[in-house]
Amino acid sequence: MSYFYPPDDNVLQNTTDNKLLLDGRLHLKANIENLYFNVIKDHYSVSRREELKVSILPSIEFSFTVRDLKFIPIERSVQRSSHPYWEWVVQPGDIRPVASGSGVVQVVFPFALQEINANCTHNGVIEVRLTQSGEFIDGVYQVASETCAYFQFDLVGGVQGEYFPKKIANGRTESGIQKVSDDREITNYTASNFSDDYPEIDIKKLIDLNSQAVTLSGIFIGKKNYILSCQTRAGDFPDCNDVSLPSYSTAKTIYAGIGLMILEKQFPNIRLTKVTDVLPECSVKNWQNVTLNDLINMRTGNYSSKQPNADESSKEMVDFFLAETHAVKVKLACEMFTNKSAPGLNFVYHTSDTYLAGVMMQRLFNKFVEEGDFYQKVFVQGLWKKLSLSPLLNESKRTYDQVNQTFTGWGLTYKARDVVEISRFLFRQLNLEKEKQLLSFSLLQSSLQPGIAPASRKTEQDKLAYNNGVWAIEASDFLDCKKERWIPFMSGYGGISVVMISPELIYYNFSDNGEYRWLTALKELSQYFSVCEVL
Repeated sequence: MSYFYPPDDNVLQNTTDNKLLLDGRLHLKANIENLYFNVIKDHYSVSRREELKVSILPSIEFSFTVRDLKFIPIERSVQRSSHPYWEWVVQPGDIRPVASGSGVVQVVFPFALQEINANCTHNGVIEVRLTQSGEFIDGVYQVASETCAYFQFDLVGGVQGEYFPKKIANGRTESGIQKVSDDREITNYTASNFSDDYPEIDIKKLIDLNSQAVTLSGIFIGKKNYILSCQTRAGDFPDCNDVSLPSYSTAKTIYAGIGLMILEKQFPNIRLTKVTDVLPECSVKNWQNVTLNDLINMRTGNYSSKQPNADESSKEMVDFFLAETHAVKVKLACEMFTNKSAPGLNFVYHTSDTYLAGVMMQRLFNKFVEEGDFYQKVFVQGLWKKLSLSPLLNESKRTYDQVNQTFTGWGLTYKARDVVEISRFLFRQLNLEKEKQLLSFSLLQSSLQPGIAPASRKTEQDKLAYNNGVWAIEASDFLDCKKERWIPFMSGYGGISVVMISPELIYYNFSDNGEYRWLTALKELSQYFSVCEVL
């Protein structure tokens, strides 16, 4: 990865021409000769299926604008492609002179590959050399890290391409520039900065013990966001700010939970809407008296086993995840489990329940608010814009049909500062005057578990709660707190944790080793911060 690191500052400072490259469109295609493809883990043997072409980059084509030696792609959410296995995303990069007067420039930018119909994300960097007149000379890329528990590999290869210099329309150009400005609004700090600011804290205890599995970990303290680790198997990623992170089930908080709280604020008791009143697909007897809130809380009474993750890893659920159309997904979600208890009682983890909740919220939004896409209208054009989140969140993964239904319980992609901003937003909402609140106060309060009142919505484990898409753990014994202390957190497949300790202390770790060991980090932090204090 050091090959892609920026040059000495003096190289760029001595560049007098801040417009080395013209706006335009870039089309990249993999050079399949001399590929280096080393499979590290492949649970489903997809690398052996030639028709999936997993070692071949998809065709990547996008428009970009240029400002002050910054290379700024216009579209920066996950993009669909014609490739049988990969979708892709590109992020802003740097433009560097190769040699004075040569007319050749080097463009280096991060990118990511994301599986079709899934959330596994593999991060890499691309370097291309172009001439100011529009000639594409050559390019190279490397992938050496991922957040993916079942498929891991190193990939190095060359790219062919075409560069079409063309001024981008003013509106799109200004939009791209504004997005980059938003990205940089909050400054991220490094592990070195953290050690300087907090020399008494053992930083090794804040990073997953299996550090090779960590894509990125960090901590927000006060007004600083410290990214502690973003290593790859080929060295540190060139810029931790630009690592693309998959949400997996943290979307159950960020999308499903917040979505419900927004609707409940506008329409009190909409959470009690019955599934059968909105989803005729779930008209079977199993769903009588099950509400939207029961879906969000995964307490529908429909399940096969109460053993943790037994249903979630069942063949039926695998079929649900693999289904690419809404018709198949909703049929499986409605029919795969039988009724075992009354709704609202037993917690059984089902991503399919959250998917159904997303379908319900979409239809209720269209009925009571306006026509249009719930995610785009409420989040992208609404909340995400207010919070100035990165363009990675401008889209969600969706079904591959005309329905285009968002996955809701997984399928978002974002940067580290996005999860920090969303966490802070939730805390801020607790302390706003009623007329300024965007979320239902009662739902938010019961989700973040402020105070020492017994936690609502406990799971099969006495010290673990799940409510409105938010997890919480009672950690007083582990932290030696004198009073009961429930700590809310988000959790995602493979080893993803976002721990919302307080408005000024948020810890996060994106890993794929199947371990969730952030209590060790919390214990270390408790020696220097008032972690035991209730909100």
